[in-house]
Amino acid sequence: MTEESNERNKPFSRSVVIILAVVATTTIVTYSGVLRTNEPPSSLRQQQGRQLQQLLDPRTVEMKLLEEKQHNNLNSQTIITSGVRSYTQNTIEETARHFKGQTVPRILVFDGETFQFFNLQHKSISYPRVYNDRAMKAVPLLVGALKNIAPDRFKKNAPPFQLVYADGDSVQSDCFQDECNTNQFAPLLAFGSVPRDKTIFSNLQVFPVKAYIFSCLYDWKMNEEKYPSCTNWLEQLEYDQEVDFHSLTPQIIWRGANHGFLMDQTQFRKSNRVFFMSKDSAYFGEDSNDSKESTYERFMKLKQLRWDEVTPRWRGVLLTVEEELRRQEEPLSSSKSLPWINVKFPKSKDDKRLDAFLERGFPVTGDTIEADAQSRYKYLIDFGGGGGTTWRGTLTKLKMPGLLFHHSTPFVDWFYEDYLQDRVNCLFVNWDLSNLKEQYDWAESHPEEAKRIAEQGTKLATYLFSSAYMSKLYDNLFVNYLKEVVNAYKEDETMENSNWESMKSQYEQNGFQLTQITTCDDFDCVTDMGEGWKPKFTYISKKRS
Repeated sequence: MTEESNERNKPFSRSVVIILAVVATTTIVTYSGVLRTNEPPSSLRQQQGRQLQQLLDPRTVEMKLLEEKQHNNLNSQTIITSGVRSYTQNTIEETARHFKGQTVPRILVFDGETFQFFNLQHKSISYPRVYNDRAMKAVPLLVGALKNIAPDRFKKNAPPFQLVYADGDSVQSDCFQDECNTNQFAPLLAFGSVPRDKTIFSNLQVFPVKAYIFSCLYDWKMNEEKYPSCTNWLEQLEYDQEVDFHSLTPQIIWRGANHGFLMDQTQFRKSNRVFFMSKDSAYFGEDSNDSKESTYERFMKLKQLRWDEVTPRWRGVLLTVEEELRRQEEPLSSSKSLPWINVKFPKSKDDKRLDAFLERGFPVTGDTIEADAQSRYKYLIDFGGGGGTTWRGTLTKLKMPGLLFHHSTPFVDWFYEDYLQDRVNCLFVNWDLSNLKEQYDWAESHPEEAKRIAEQGTKLATYLFSSAYMSKLYDNLFVNYLKEVVNAYKEDETMENSNWESMKSQYEQNGFQLTQITTCDDFDCVTDMGEGWKPKFTYISKKRS
């Protein structure tokens, strides 16, 4: 199965974060998630300009992983008040000015009659294409939740209400490079990947990504919470769970798109250019003497020259090519075993970007291997993409009989930090793959422990697709957290008229352009997808009388 193409110095505050505890025993793992957050800091320290490069240093990531492992060893946790800070329309405007790229700020508005959903784009910021389809089921989920938790607050003629929402692949903001006092930001519901370092955005709350909302959570809620649907997902995950782990093919397997990695981040702009490579021999470090070198020698020159520039997916591919070419040079020493890694881009007649490699004898492409075939491999890896994670890949591969090598990057999805544990239900791999071979060697030399970890990963994935998990997730995010957001919203005292028309006028006067995406009535929400397509989804989770 091909990975999704679209897949994100001094701390000055502590943040709101959901912790879903993992309780492990020696014979069985049970999972219990709860909401855990921190109090607002008593004083704000002077924030120094952060460079994302520091976050991406392998030593920094390794240190954070050790801290997370200690944190996750807690046996029980309790729900703590989230402490969402109060916010107004002025706060929303200040928040929206600092987000860019795919993180198009959006606002869900109750105008005194019904709910509407808008893009909130500042005229001074250039935004890429906005994907309205991501709102089709997320907005009805939010509207239904808000009406259930605060029916009097959202009855007819009640005061207006607004919350800020984003659903890009990952959070993109100038606050990665510049000083931002995010304690002055409005709470932001992020339906995508978010920074692992919670001190960057103290206002941010991670929600599930589109794939999980669409395939699982929405259908579960609309079916009276009786069972999860996950139809489009689980149909692909009917693997033979009775297979003997030790009989699986002992390779790290991956097939996926030649897609970028954290493309909006300054540090990776150069490495992401690899997609647009020409056949320029200078890139390959070639000279007139190369004809005397073997293919393996020429490749190793390229690898040494470009290794620090390329993305994690490309690093995996280069490691595979190195292993295969080395074996061609030394056929007798390696004929009895498979290469330890099998990471390649699928063959494609339409993608000409890899031709320069293939023409030089560097096998960077391989046959397509669908999910069912991948499930017969012992080791799988979930490379992060443009947002720093892979939306479907992690859960899909976690559920397979093999062992997940989890690509731990500076960005996380909603369940990563709460449940994934190194050498408990997966193996963590540094973002730059600096410990990939080490983790492989460990798994090969500890086969029974590797089997146990793989089994716990499958159990975890099964739980994350269950009604029990969805119920807990919904209560934590769409009930407990949303209550805090509703209570935190305040009318702007500087406005003469606290009605939606005057609020909309203020946005326009301050340089914002509002584009309506979704309109809700008493039962359904309709999203304008353009070209006359306006899909309708209900937010009533029971049959209408």
